[in-house]
Amino acid sequence: MLSVRNWLAPALLAGLGAAPVWLGCAHPICRAMAILALLVLVFWVAWHRSQVHKLRQWFASPDNVLPPPASGQWEEIFSLGYRWRKGEEQQRQQLNEAMSQFREAIDILPDVLLLLDPAGQILWANRACARLLGLRWPTDRGQPLSYLVRNPRFLAFFEAGAPGTIQLPAPALPERTLEGNRYMLPNGHSLMVFRDISRLLQLEQVRRDFVANVSHELRSPLTVVSGFIETLQDTPGCGNDEALGYLQLMAQQTARMQDLVDDLLTLARLEAGAPPQPGEAVCPAGLVEQTLSAMQEQVQSKQLRLSTDLDRALCLQAHSLDITSIVRNLIENAVKYTPAGERIHVVWRRQGEEAVFIVEDTGEGIPPEHLHRLTERFYRVDKGRSRASGGTGLGLSIVKHAAARYDGRLELESAPGRGSRFSVHFPAQRLGQA
Repeated sequence: MLSVRNWLAPALLAGLGAAPVWLGCAHPICRAMAILALLVLVFWVAWHRSQVHKLRQWFASPDNVLPPPASGQWEEIFSLGYRWRKGEEQQRQQLNEAMSQFREAIDILPDVLLLLDPAGQILWANRACARLLGLRWPTDRGQPLSYLVRNPRFLAFFEAGAPGTIQLPAPALPERTLEGNRYMLPNGHSLMVFRDISRLLQLEQVRRDFVANVSHELRSPLTVVSGFIETLQDTPGCGNDEALGYLQLMAQQTARMQDLVDDLLTLARLEAGAPPQPGEAVCPAGLVEQTLSAMQEQVQSKQLRLSTDLDRALCLQAHSLDITSIVRNLIENAVKYTPAGERIHVVWRRQGEEAVFIVEDTGEGIPPEHLHRLTERFYRVDKGRSRASGGTGLGLSIVKHAAARYDGRLELESAPGRGSRFSVHFPAQRLGQA
């Protein structure tokens, strides 16, 4: 059987279509039916409008979850709306719970997290910002971070408006050192992360002091041992071949240990801080020629082909000991690790606004997975070959730190079978003329 809702609308439409005919009819029954159809239609429209009004009020009231009573098709509509609102409410509760858990997790972190808008105003921060930066959260919400952290180095870093890293004393705890990182977000916002690195710096200083002290203490005993070995080698009673062989091996290993101690002391000196100002005028071209002359025997024994491109008038405002370390270590590495018969090319010249010192060879090359670790202390690509060549594993680390003292940088390029290229770049403010 057809329900009322299935036949009422068609009947009303049919009656409405016939109403003009019935109203024009002189028969009283026809006129009465036309008027009745119009009244029913008005009632039907008014009822639907009332249901629409109830639906609008229900959706406008977030606290009233249960739908109002209805019948017919509107009962189904309100039922669908109820299920939709219930699902939305459940999703909202789950999202609020997730956000609450996320906020609690972020708040217990020891690192400072700050979300900034494109104008540098604080949008969000965790609890650590009060302990390390001295901010008051949420009182400082919407305040420019540059107004609250007045460290000059931080202001210069912040106004640069680019990703990067900075170290500065903690504004709220000056005895602590913070490392700050800035990350740019696609919408122009930025995330700043500050972490307390005081303990790491303390451990690093302990390591440096230990290496420097131990190296210094080893120098005197090694000097004594080396002196006695030389004395024994010159003693007539130790002239048999077996004794001389032992003494020669002892002398070689003692010299190797002395080289290691010297490199450790050099590295400790370079890590100690910036060089005293001002430096002297140092011309690397002369240092290159002296180093190549001192290594002439090794070069000839391996039949290496040497070529140079040196600007003898181009100098650096630096300290000779540091630049000598750079030149000597890069050239010695090239001579040690370049196979016999290959070529070594040494360059010292201007390159744009910079000056660059380059040592390149046509040797075996270095696999790419090793390049990012070459400047680590004692790191060796081929441990067996490096020990046989007598290297200490500190040469490139010394070069890196010596260059950094003069705002320079070490760049490494290499590929297996295509040789290697080591270049040290110095900025224009460090250059001078002979």
